[in-house]
Parts: sequence; C-alpha cells; structure tokens
Amino acid sequence: MSVKNDNPDELWKALRNAIEDRDLPSLAQLCEQHEETIKAHFVKWQSVPAEIRQDHIQRNAYAQSLVTLAKVFQSAGKPELMESLQQEEPDNPIDNLDQHLEEIKKHVNQKDYPTAIGRLQGLLTEYENWLGPEAQEGIARIQGLLGVTYAHAGELEKGILHTRIALQHCHELEDQEGIDIYTTSLEKMEQLLEEE
Repeated sequence: MSVKNDNPDELWKALRNAIEDRDLPSLAQLCEQHEETIKAHFVKWQSVPAEIRQDHIQRNAYAQSLVTLAKVFQSAGKPELMESLQQEEPDNPIDNLDQHLEEIKKHVNQKDYPTAIGRLQGLLTEYENWLGPEAQEGIARIQGLLGVTYAHAGELEKGILHTRIALQHCHELEDQEGIDIYTTSLEKMEQLLEEE
C-alpha cells in the first residue's frame, strides 16, 4: 500500500494492515520509507481510539500492532518507540499494581469476594487507557486473579472466562511462566465444572 505525502493516518492504517497480515517485507519497507513520520506520530497513535476501547479483541489487536512496530524499530537498534511504550507517567497505575493486588488478595483470603471482584474490575477499567507490554502483563495478572476469585466465589464459568483471557495475554507476551500457571488453573476449574 502506498502512502501519500507521509499522511500519518494512511501510514498507520498501512502499518497495521502489514502487521495483521504478517507481511514483514511491506512492514520493513514502510518503516524504512517513513521512519521520521512514524517517530513523530507514535505517541499520538498510543491513544486508543474511543470507538474500540470497550472491545477487548480490537483493543488487543491495536495494542499488539503498537508493540510489533516498536519491536521492529528496536531490532534495528532504534529503541525510542519501545521506550515510549514503557515510559513511566505520574499517574500510571502499572507502577502500583503489586501493592493493589496484594491488598485484593487479602480480601480473597478473607472470603470477601464481592469487594475483591469490584476492585479488580476497577483496575481493569484503569488499564484500558494504557498500552505496551507492561500494561498487557498487568492485565493478564488482573484477569488471572479475577478468574481465581470468581472460582472461589463458586462462579466457575466466569472464573474460566477470565483465566482464558489471562492465558491469551500470556501467549501474546510469550510469557511461559504465566502460560504454565494459567493453563494449570484452567484445567483445575474445568475439571471442577465437569464434576458439578
């Protein structure tokens, strides 16, 4: 796909098409031809369009496109885009995730499942506005704990759904440890569901 006069909207569309089609030669060519335009507009592209924010699948695909583009530049010795995805911001919820999850686990241990579920869903809403590998890893951990919490609360079908989402994120991140953990959890939940 040709891009007229480095038009950023057309360029982003062409880049996403190449990424989604796994057309690496076209992707490499676009990156080479439009390097400066990509660098100039990458921060703007990081803002998820409002129309897809609530659609988990489309939002995931959008985030994955950004990560893939950043990886192409990083492998060429140009880490700026990946750094842009990972940069810390003052109100970035990623920085406080461990603390939030530990507090929520206390509610789970005390069998206060409604509070734990409410807080986890609130965290997921916050994460909808963040992209990049760290945000995706955070979403996987939140979804995983949400799955376990629903299972403890006796809502196995919801537990399985959220654990599958966590597992999908781990596959996209190539996080083998996460894949092993959530695969085991999923098998246990599915076995319990069959026994009901």
